Amino acid sequence: VSHPERTRGTSDNTRLSILLWHWPYGKAYPLNGNVCLDLFKIPGCEVLDRRSEFSKVDVVVFHQRELATKKEKLPLNLERPHRQRWVWLSLEAPENNGNLQPFANLFNLTMSYRRDADITVPYATSTDITKEAKLTVSSMPLEAVEERISERSSSHSAGADPLTYMQELAADKERYEDFFRWRQEWRVKLYVDWRERLCKICTQSLPQRKVYSDLHKWYNV
Repeated sequence: VSHPERTRGTSDNTRLSILLWHWPYGKAYPLNGNVCLDLFKIPGCEVLDRRSEFSKVDVVVFHQRELATKKEKLPLNLERPHRQRWVWLSLEAPENNGNLQPFANLFNLTMSYRRDADITVPYATSTDITKEAKLTVSSMPLEAVEERISERSSSHSAGADPLTYMQELAADKERYEDFFRWRQEWRVKLYVDWRERLCKICTQSLPQRKVYSDLHKWYNV
């Protein structure tokens, strides 16, 4: 993989247009209005899901799960604009991505929980309120992250009876103190809205010219 010069996704005078070719797991979100600015305070960023805009957009995002299960396919029959960049998106473990060999020399950018991806999208972040130091949860499975956060932050979220949960905490002094100390010192943010993840593309420093010649090798290292 080559690593040429990089540019910001957007600037004060530019607008980056992003086309999501298909929604992950078939769950669509509304894209009315200026979603990135209105919901996430990210300017100069347009997210679309209308395939008719293919020839006009700067970036096209493809979610691997649907490609692996053959529910969707790449638009290789369409003429691809010269400066258009394709993003390969996956938050799955390598064994769930299927065969990536056919995608050689097609994708310009990667979007994953991995830190070495061009666009890193963690499952969650935890901010130490006392130090404002941010800890990124990127390598744990989503279920494990949610389970840990739910258990420690809300007995209702964990599906436990509140009275039983608090009685168990009260019976374990160390766990009791740790629970309330954690609530006071940490603020947790889960990333569950695919629109926020897509809008984040506009905040990244993106390579202008880059191609993954062996996507399978990169993701399975």
